[in-house]
Amino acid sequence: MKKISMLFIIFILLLSVLFADEFSDKIAEEEIKLQALRERMKEAAQKTDELKKSEKNILGIILRMNDELSLTQRLLKSLKNKEKIISEEIDKTEKIIQVLEDRRKERSKILNKRIRAVYKKGKMHTFEILLTSRTFIDAIKRFEYLTIIAQQDKKIFNELVDLKKDLEEKKKFLRTNLDEIKKINIEAEKETEFLSNKKKDKQGMLESVKAERAKQEQLTRELKASARKITSLIDKLERERKEREKIEGATNYFENVVGKIKFPVKGKLISTFGNQVNPKYGTTVKNNGIDLKAPRGAPVHSIAKGKIVYNDRFLGYGNVILIDHGKGYYSLYAHLQDVNVSLKEIVEKDQVVGTVGDTGSLEGPKLHFEIRKNGKPIDPLPFLKENR
Repeated sequence: MKKISMLFIIFILLLSVLFADEFSDKIAEEEIKLQALRERMKEAAQKTDELKKSEKNILGIILRMNDELSLTQRLLKSLKNKEKIISEEIDKTEKIIQVLEDRRKERSKILNKRIRAVYKKGKMHTFEILLTSRTFIDAIKRFEYLTIIAQQDKKIFNELVDLKKDLEEKKKFLRTNLDEIKKINIEAEKETEFLSNKKKDKQGMLESVKAERAKQEQLTRELKASARKITSLIDKLERERKEREKIEGATNYFENVVGKIKFPVKGKLISTFGNQVNPKYGTTVKNNGIDLKAPRGAPVHSIAKGKIVYNDRFLGYGNVILIDHGKGYYSLYAHLQDVNVSLKEIVEKDQVVGTVGDTGSLEGPKLHFEIRKNGKPIDPLPFLKENR
C-alpha cells in the first residue's frame, strides 16, 4: 500500500510539472501574439493618419482602416483565448488540490490515531513492546518496524503538505493572472469601442466619397488603376504558366466542370460584368467580374480544382485569392475576411477557400468574383448554375 501511495504522489507531481510547463508555454505564446498585434495596431493607426492628412489615396485609406479593424478583432480574439487558457488551468489545479487534500486527510487521520495511542500509553508503550516480545531480537525488530512506519507516514504527510502548498501557490498565481486578464478585458472593452468607432469612421468616409464629386472621380481613377494592376499581375502569371506547361504539360480543370459550376457563395447579385455607371455623377468603372452580397463570414468555395497562385492583399480588392485552373483559366475571389488556403496549395472543386468580408470593399461585406481566360476577364454568369 505504501508503494502504491508513493507511486500516486510521484504521478501527481509529474502531472503538476507537465501542466505547469504546458501552461507557461501557452501563456508565453499568447503574450507574444498580443504584443505583436499591439505593435502592428500602432503602425496601422499611424499610417492611416498619415494617409488621411495627405488626402491622396482613398483606396489606401480604406485599406489601412481595414487593417486596423482586422488587427483589433484579432487582438480581442487573442485576449479571449488567453483568458480561456488560464481558466482551464485553474480548473485543473483545483481538481488536483482536492485529490491531494483527500489523501492528506487520510494520512493525517492515521497519524493522529497513532499519536493518541502513544499519548494514552506513554512510556508503558515501550515496556509493552519489551514484555510482549518473545526474544530481544524480536523486540528490536518491532522497534525498527514502528520507526520505519512512523518515518514513512511522516514523509508521506510532509510530501503531501508541501505539494498542497505548492499547488495553492500555483492557484494563487493563476488567480493573479486571471485578475490581470480582467484588467486586459477592460482594455478589450476599450478596443471594442475603438472597433465600433473605426467602423463608423470608415462608413463616414465612404458616405463622403459618395457625396462629393471630386472624391468620386478620384475613386474612379484609383479603381481603374487597381484593375490595371491586377490585370498585369494575371498577365505575368499567365506568361509563367505557358512556359511551365510547355515543359510539364497541362491539365484543364475548368472545362471539365463547365455546366456544373456553382456560385462561389450564396448571396444576392448586386453588380454584373461590364461597365458600371454612377447615376449621380456619370462616372464609369468597368467591372471585370460580378459582385455578390452575402453575410460576413459566409463560406466562399472554389469553383473548380486548381492551384493557389496569389494569396495576399491588393489595393481596391482587399484580401484576394487567385486560383489557376489550367489552360489559361483563372478564378479570382476578393474582399475576403478570412483566407483558409496557402500559396501554391492545390484546392478541390467546392472547397472552402475563405469567408466573405469587406476588406477593400466600398459597399460592406460582399464577394467580388472574376473568371479570366488567357488573362482576359470574361462574364462569369454564363458559366455558373443558379444555386443562390
